[in-house]
Amino acid sequence: MERISIFNYEAFYLDYLEGNLSEQDTKMLLQFLEEHPECRMEDEDLVLLDDTTPMTFSGKKDLKQIDENGPVALDNVEHFMIADAEGLLTDEKKAELNSVVTNDQELEATRRRYSAVYYTADESVVYGGKAELKQRKALVLWPYVSGAVAAAAVVAIMLLTGGTNSGLGIIDIPQNQGFAQLRNAQKG
Repeated sequence: MERISIFNYEAFYLDYLEGNLSEQDTKMLLQFLEEHPECRMEDEDLVLLDDTTPMTFSGKKDLKQIDENGPVALDNVEHFMIADAEGLLTDEKKAELNSVVTNDQELEATRRRYSAVYYTADESVVYGGKAELKQRKALVLWPYVSGAVAAAAVVAIMLLTGGTNSGLGIIDIPQNQGFAQLRNAQKG
């Protein structure tokens, strides 16, 4: 059972409105809404939908649905001009579009603007220094070099000190010395 808070009460509220809350969760939600009246929705804020009544959209005819195989007309000419600029029209549709646009200067100007948006590169023009533009792959050596430098430093220190522990504060322990002898060596 989850605790209802300011951050999650909407989910509980929706389940309550849909009738999906258990009795215990409903009591918790109603208690929460009594403690936080600013979270309670007024009845006029709620829109109750009835599943039996079909929903209709009155602006359906205003939605843009163009029949690609239908005739080119003034109400859909822009769609076909854009398709022509993108190179999507068949030769038949291009001829049909030309017949609609030809006598109207405004439509011809609009068609030129749509065509100017799409640019096709001239592939006959080639830059001579193209190979120089490509980035070469860099070989990253610094992780390896830093390890080698550290190892070389350790070897140099050992060579400079004569390879002994003297002067470094480290106690030399003979091989056959016991623990008691080691303790005596440290005290002395």
